[in-house]
Amino acid sequence: MRSTVIRRSALAAAAVSLAVLATACGSSDSGASGDKAADQGKGGDKAATAAPAAGGTGKALPAAELEKLVLAQGDLKGYTVQKSPEVDKMSAAGVTADKPACEPLAELVATASPGKPGATVKRQAAEDGSAKPKQPAAKDMAKMSDAEVQKAMAAMLSTTAVNVTLSSYEGNGAADAFAAVRTAATACAGGFTGAADKSPQKVSKVEKAEITGGDEAAAWTVTVDQEGSPMPMKVVAVRKGAVLASFTAINLASAANGKDFPMPTAVVDAQVKKLG
Repeated sequence: MRSTVIRRSALAAAAVSLAVLATACGSSDSGASGDKAADQGKGGDKAATAAPAAGGTGKALPAAELEKLVLAQGDLKGYTVQKSPEVDKMSAAGVTADKPACEPLAELVATASPGKPGATVKRQAAEDGSAKPKQPAAKDMAKMSDAEVQKAMAAMLSTTAVNVTLSSYEGNGAADAFAAVRTAATACAGGFTGAADKSPQKVSKVEKAEITGGDEAAAWTVTVDQEGSPMPMKVVAVRKGAVLASFTAINLASAANGKDFPMPTAVVDAQVKKLG
């Protein structure tokens, strides 16, 4: 019994870690420069389906300026912030949904930028484990009950990884993109089937969550069906002027047990603070 518990926990941790770090439920297309052009060509039509939102008029910041504003290592205690080559490749061009109205949300879940961004930068922020308990030594684990082993493993696996995307838009583009995502979340609350780089992924439900920040903000708990088991994700959109900040978070323990986890407000707040 004990070996089965440990083996299952280890396998769940390995599988989820690969999913978070390699794909993050997103797509993998061509290089970053090609993705930006693809985002502009594909996203514009979908964003236009939502009613234009007031505010957010401005000039799109170039990527060099966004690099100064995006979350960086040292900005948030307890988190490691870095670039992720796989996440950087993700774009709206490879994201689809069985219901066209759901595509703006599907893009956000896949860490792609909705609408027609002029420039986009991405980072991945993950809890560095400094406040997490260390794995018990094998000799100590041998003395633990199955319940104690499960509790220790759950504590170690309770790590949240957050993909952060900053996109800048011309004119009212950021407000329109934000409105398109919010409209999609309402229309697709009952779920939809999306695909990132032709890999299908079923979303069973979309539930509104609480978040504040920027000029306007919205958040949702998106439940993904992983081989018949629920996996909760947190998806956040915050607009500050002509910049749209989006966040997609997965918790390793929650991915393994299907239970909900807290909104990554520390990451959202730190990023919004840098936007001014």
